[in-house]
Amino acid sequence: MFLKSRTRSFGVFIPIQIRNRYGNWVVHLKEVDKVFYDMSSKVTADDVRRALIEHDGFSHKIEVIEEW
Repeated sequence: MFLKSRTRSFGVFIPIQIRNRYGNWVVHLKEVDKVFYDMSSKVTADDVRRALIEHDGFSHKIEVIEEW
């Protein structure tokens, strides 16, 4: 029997700029961390981002995306 996970995951990404062969800048997202919260938590991606920057010292450039 398949049991549904009781956690929500958030991917933490930092944008990386790379110049392509035509001289244009292309932005890629590189995953640097993943955080988990209980499914009953009302935390949002913005809440996670703010906590990672203020408490854990991550760069303000990070992007946090909730994964389904």
